[in-house]
Amino acid sequence: MRTCLAYWPRWVTNFGACSGCPFSGNGPRADNLTDFSWVWCTSPRVWVIGDLLLDRLITGTSSRLSPEAAVPVLEPNAESATGGGAANLAINLAALGADVAVAGMVGTDDGATELRSILTRRSVGIAGVLVRPTFRTILKTRIMSDRHHLLRLDEDCIADLGWSDQEEIV
Repeated sequence: MRTCLAYWPRWVTNFGACSGCPFSGNGPRADNLTDFSWVWCTSPRVWVIGDLLLDRLITGTSSRLSPEAAVPVLEPNAESATGGGAANLAINLAALGADVAVAGMVGTDDGATELRSILTRRSVGIAGVLVRPTFRTILKTRIMSDRHHLLRLDEDCIADLGWSDQEEIV
C-alpha cells in the first residue's frame, strides 16, 4: 500500500485505508476545498535531518521607556518554548499523524534538555540527536510586547559537523 496525503471531506466519517483515496480515482470530489480536511491514508515514516533549534517566546506589556536609552521596558507575564528549525518540521509532521524521527546536534546545556523533552512529548523520535559537550544548542528568543515584536536574541553555535558526526547521524 502506498502512502499518500489526501483531502477528505469533513462529512465522510467511515472510510478504509486508501479505499476512497481521491488520488486513486474512486474517492469523493468537491470543488469547495474549504469543506475538506487533511488525513493520511497510511502513517508515513519520516526522518528529518537538520538544525535543531529551541524557539523561546517571552511576552509582556510595556508602558514606559527606559531612562537609560529610548527603549521600552518590558514587564514579562508569559514565557513559552517549542522546537524550531528541523525540530519544528518534525513536530508539525507528527501532529499530522506521521511517524517521525529527527537527527541533528545539540549541546549538553539546559536548552538541549528542554528541546529533547519537547520533542518526546510531541511523539518525535530523538534517537538520531547527537549530544556534544563542545556544541551549544541553538536558541532563538523572541521578545514581544502587546503583539509588537521588540527583539530577537540569537544564541548560535556556528560549527561544521565533522565526518565522524555526519557518519554517526547517517
